[in-house]
Amino acid sequence: MILFIAQLVELLRSIKKIMWVNLKLAWVVIYLGVFTSATASNAEQWQAVELKVDDGLPDSTVYSMAQDKEGFMWFGTTNGLARYDGYSFKVFRHDGADENTLSNNNAGNIYLDSNNRMWIGTFGGGANVLNLNDGKLRRYPYSNSNLNDMIAENVQTFIQDKAGNIWIGTGSGLYQLNGEKLKYYGHSNHDTDGNSQSRV
Repeated sequence: MILFIAQLVELLRSIKKIMWVNLKLAWVVIYLGVFTSATASNAEQWQAVELKVDDGLPDSTVYSMAQDKEGFMWFGTTNGLARYDGYSFKVFRHDGADENTLSNNNAGNIYLDSNNRMWIGTFGGGANVLNLNDGKLRRYPYSNSNLNDMIAENVQTFIQDKAGNIWIGTGSGLYQLNGEKLKYYGHSNHDTDGNSQSRV
């Protein structure tokens, strides 16, 4: 129990450290971008592009972005997942008749792991993972006949640890996905090993 708590505290510290480093890096990039563009001799070297719904973005509310190894930009929105190639969008949405689509359109939280898989957290449909190597999508919905594949319906964040495990933060607790094995760490009135609060 004490070892588990120590590991969980270390994981949460790592997440906090990564978020702080990313925030610092974002400010450095913004500063360098402004400084470089202000002093560049060729003004056309830098070009800002505003992407709108009229351009094919599925919604004006974008909660997260990622860039994959091929250079595509990915946007997690409240109306689907969008991939941008620099010219046009390809939008991934939920289709109730097709299990190879997102489990829910409210797909605001995305994360690209080291195996070139895009993790998509939805609000209302659990988690999804899109393998960018072969285009196959897998759902980890909140309602499933297989309890071992169930993840809470509101997925808020993902992170991959050094061992390759995917940690999934939800409104109902923390999940660890180790290969195909899913483990839940959350608060339960009957479970003394869980978190004191479930939201991660």
